[in-house]
Amino acid sequence: MKNETLELLKKSSPLLVASLDGDDLPYLLEQARSERADVVEIRLDIWGSFFREEMLEKMARFKQKVGIPMLVSFRGGHPFPAWWQPAHWRALGYASLIDVEWDPEYPWHEIVRNAKKLNLGLVISHHDYQATPSEIYLVKIARAAYAKYVPRIGREPAPMIADFPAEIAAGRVVVIETAGAVAGYLVAWPEPDAYFVDNVAVDPARQGDGLGRRLMDHAAGEARRRSLPAVRLYTNVAMTENLSMYTHLGFVETHRATEHGFHRIYMRWDLGGGG
Repeated sequence: MKNETLELLKKSSPLLVASLDGDDLPYLLEQARSERADVVEIRLDIWGSFFREEMLEKMARFKQKVGIPMLVSFRGGHPFPAWWQPAHWRALGYASLIDVEWDPEYPWHEIVRNAKKLNLGLVISHHDYQATPSEIYLVKIARAAYAKYVPRIGREPAPMIADFPAEIAAGRVVVIETAGAVAGYLVAWPEPDAYFVDNVAVDPARQGDGLGRRLMDHAAGEARRRSLPAVRLYTNVAMTENLSMYTHLGFVETHRATEHGFHRIYMRWDLGGGG
């Protein structure tokens, strides 16, 4: 039996792959369709908790809803799920491809055997993160920069509990260094109509040196490089210092929302006329 997606890859390389690794699944699916994606990627290292229960049924419904061939991926740095059972392999029969990043601790004989059994195309990938700093530095900066907001909010703000390993693996992290040390970071990615900044912080010891502005300028540069008209972000309503800074940069408030228990202000910086 031929794997239709592999046949398509042979005839139509490269394929457009849309990664569904966020919370707003209906939006992501619509985006994948509007961009005419050939394949959608499901990151099981990120979506694991979603698929863990009743995975066979969920994959069947997911395939029906997506209507596009599925690539299921496991990224290194995340343990191969300890809860993995034969039923979960059967669920992967609804996919066309699996992409497993090389990790010597993974059960490779089982992975190869089941990929062949299920007629899955198997991609064994390797990503060199040597130039990417350890998440330890990012966590340290986030905790130092956002600790002052804990009393205002009543809990640790989102940047202090961010999943930095997943963001690094997804290629969403940029850092800025001074004197050879990481002094700040930016977590951001492109959206259809803007470049979205999800998380940004500067080491308090380096605040006032213009590093935050340089990180935001980087985001604006990435937006322009992709022909996107704006940079978009959010901040907590309690972070009044950030509101003032973003307003000074040119951001304007677009709306407010309560998400995951956080009261957020969304802002947009339109880059027309040079930004």
